[in-house]
Amino acid sequence: MSIESINVIVPPVRTKVEDAYVDILEVLKFKFPNGEVRYHVTCRIEWRGIRTRVFFIDCKDIEEFKQKISIELAKLKIMYLTLGLKGVLEVVGK
Repeated sequence: MSIESINVIVPPVRTKVEDAYVDILEVLKFKFPNGEVRYHVTCRIEWRGIRTRVFFIDCKDIEEFKQKISIELAKLKIMYLTLGLKGVLEVVGK
């Protein structure tokens, strides 16, 4: 893959998803040889004072990103319910 096929298209932004904040730090656009366009989104979630490590999501459009970020948020909430705040902070590495 050549450097010309990768474009940074979003500066850092913060948005609210459900009851959490999502920091979108970087979005890279990839165009594969077959013409398919995918986005590599680097982000983190902040919910109830818990801030996750920076992670990435690969998606084809904004709808897929919303679905995947909702899944990550659901995982965080399940961890909070099962492990408590202390357990979540150990897992997410705050």
